[in-house]
Amino acid sequence: MAGWQITGRGQNWIRLEAASWFLTGNLLVQAADGRVSLATILRYDRIPGRLLWSPLSAVHRRLAPGLLHDAAAKIRPPQ
Repeated sequence: MAGWQITGRGQNWIRLEAASWFLTGNLLVQAADGRVSLATILRYDRIPGRLLWSPLSAVHRRLAPGLLHDAAAKIRPPQ
């Protein structure tokens, strides 16, 4: 899924993982009651991971809310 491997899933959650030589990231997405939650978990495998994530985290924080909003709209029951 967009370069991420599915490494776990349940009835209302999925865990995605991507790794490089300097960083391993997991996204845990849970959908329930018409809402979607996201947790981002990072492991800095090498020093460049910490240095690169700082500027990339700003992009992540800008994009993630819109993605979650779109996902919640798709699963929300019609009113």
